[in-house]
Amino acid sequence: MNKKIALFSIFWCINLFFILIYKENYFSFNIHTPFIWILDFIFIIYLIWSQPKEQLKYFFVIFFIFMFLKILGSLSILNEYKDNKQFLIDIIRTPINYMFPFFLYLSFKDIQKKEIIKIFNTYKYLSLLIQITILIGFIFSIHFFETYRGNRFGYSGILYPSSFSSYFIILNLMILYFYNEKISDIKYFLYFSFIVALLIGTKTVYMFLGVFILYIFVTKKLFKNRYFFILLTVIGVSLFVFQSKLKIYFYNTFSNLIDLYNNQDVITFIFSYRNIHLREIFDYIQNHWSFYNYLIGGINRKQTLAEMSLIDIFFNFGILGLIFYLGLIFLFIKNKNFSFKFFFLLLFFLTALAGNFFNTTVIAYSLVFMLLIANYKNADLHNISKKSDHLIKKDAN
Repeated sequence: MNKKIALFSIFWCINLFFILIYKENYFSFNIHTPFIWILDFIFIIYLIWSQPKEQLKYFFVIFFIFMFLKILGSLSILNEYKDNKQFLIDIIRTPINYMFPFFLYLSFKDIQKKEIIKIFNTYKYLSLLIQITILIGFIFSIHFFETYRGNRFGYSGILYPSSFSSYFIILNLMILYFYNEKISDIKYFLYFSFIVALLIGTKTVYMFLGVFILYIFVTKKLFKNRYFFILLTVIGVSLFVFQSKLKIYFYNTFSNLIDLYNNQDVITFIFSYRNIHLREIFDYIQNHWSFYNYLIGGINRKQTLAEMSLIDIFFNFGILGLIFYLGLIFLFIKNKNFSFKFFFLLLFFLTALAGNFFNTTVIAYSLVFMLLIANYKNADLHNISKKSDHLIKKDAN
C-alpha cells in the first residue's frame, strides 16, 4: 500500500483512539485531554513536505491567509487571553483545525482509484467496531457508551462529544450511501448503520435521517413500490395498536427534549440554547470589536465560540476569512453530482445546529474520504472493485 495512503488510515485510527481517551478522561475525571491536535499538526507538516513543488503554492496560500487573519484578529483582543500560552495555542491550533480538511483533500485528491477500495477496507471495520460499541451500550445500558453524561437518551459508543458523534454517524451514512451507489455491494451494512444511527439521541442526526428517508423515497421512487406501502401499513397499524405504550416509552426516553420543547420557543429547542449564547457573543463583539475586526475577526476560541460553524468562522477570521472559506468549499464540490451536493448542503445546514464541524480535525478524515469517493464515476469504481482483492493480496506479498 502507498505510504501516504497507509498514513491516512493510521492517523485516522489514532485520532479515533484519542477520542476514546478524551471520553474516558471527561466521563471519569471531568477533565479535557489537551494537545490532541498536535498529532494532526505533525501530519500536516508531513503532507506539506511530501508535496510536489507545483502543489506547494496552494498550501502556502491557504496557510498564509488563515494564519494572517487569525494573528491580526487575536492581537486586537490580546487582553482577552489569560496568558501568552493561551494566545499562542489559539493562533496555532485554530487555523490548523480549519485548514486541515483542505490540506487533506489537496494531498489525496489525485490518488489512484484502487486506493479508495483499500482505504474503505480499513474504514468498514473501524466503522463496524464503533457501531458495535453503540449497540452494546444500548443493549446493556452502559453509562460510558452514552452520548450524554446526564439522563438524556443517547448512545454513541466510544465517540464523544455529542457533536462529533452526530457528524461521524452522518458522514458514515453518506460514505456508505455513495459507496453503495458506486459499487452496490454494501447495502446491508448501510441498513445496519441506519438502525444504529437511531440510537445516537441527537436532534442533528434525527433531522438528517428524516431528510435522508425523504430523499430516498423520492429519488428511488418508492411510491411506486407496493412492498413499501405494505411495510408502511404494517408500521402504521403497529403504531395505532401500541400507541399508549409507545407514548410512555417515547416520553421516558426523550423527556429532556420534550421538556425543552415545552418550556422554550422553537428556535431555542432547535439550537439547544446556542441562539441565547450567540446573543451574548454579539454583545461581546459590540463592546470589544473595532470596524476592522468585522473584516478579520478576533475572538478567543477558549472562551467565546458560538458552536455554530459558519458563525464561528466569521468570529475567528472575519468576513474576509468566511468568504475565502466558502470559496474553497465551492471549488471542491462544484463538479460533484446532484446527490453529493444535496447531502453536502444538508450537512452544511446541520453544522449550524451542532457546531464544531469545520474545526474538528478527526471529522476531516471522514469528510475527505467522502469527497474522494464522490470524485469517481460508478463505472470506474465498479471496475476497480473486481480487482481490489487481487491488488491487496499482491501488495501484501
